[in-house]
Amino acid sequence: MSATVLNVPVDYTNEEYEIKLKNGQSLRKELQDGYSITQKMNETAFYRMKQALTKLKKLDQKDEKLGYFVSILLNRLSVIDNTNEKTNSISTKNLTGCNERQIEAIQKALDNNLFLIHGPPGTGKSHTCLKIIHALREQSPTVRILVCAGSNMSVDLIAKKLTHTNIDVIRLYSQACELSKVSLPNLTPLSWVFKLNPILKDLYERREKGELNDQEKLNFEEQLTNAENIVFTKIRVVLHSKESGTPRLYSEVH
Repeated sequence: MSATVLNVPVDYTNEEYEIKLKNGQSLRKELQDGYSITQKMNETAFYRMKQALTKLKKLDQKDEKLGYFVSILLNRLSVIDNTNEKTNSISTKNLTGCNERQIEAIQKALDNNLFLIHGPPGTGKSHTCLKIIHALREQSPTVRILVCAGSNMSVDLIAKKLTHTNIDVIRLYSQACELSKVSLPNLTPLSWVFKLNPILKDLYERREKGELNDQEKLNFEEQLTNAENIVFTKIRVVLHSKESGTPRLYSEVH
């Protein structure tokens, strides 16, 4: 007889879990003893990672820029500066709340061009990611960090946690979404522009009301673009998901 674990509490250090059948019924009393739980990893994620690396190897190396990034991703070329032993050291304050495996992952992520952290839900991957961002910022306050994920929900989770720190971040959406309802409106490039330049906010509102003539609209668009470029220069941590594609990710972030 097989059963499914429907829920594992946040405090997963407890070794005892309730097992229920898929239809929601509990096991009969005489069958409740002598069972063990075997965790099976989903191989789909590993398959996709392998596929991505295989595609990278087949990319045209004649493209100088593309070849450079592929070489970094495949660890053929190092961009880590190991000349100073203190370069990749981690401050103890950045390790608060981390277990041994998480500390090991943070250190290896700082010491390698490419490092993969993988694990089931609830093992602290997001927490480790936050610690890596803090460690990178501590090493170099001007470093540019791009945080990407497969879904808006995943990126928003990291962004929300970063807002509780002293790190300013940009949550990059597509421009169409940015002008409508988004989950974190206070972190969009447009929001940062208005915080730094209230005059542009006034012009934006006037444009939306149809109060600007054609020349004023052109001037506003130019000022807005320049202001966004300044925002991306000042704020060095950008979060983005593949669900919100935008050309600004290339033209402004990189």
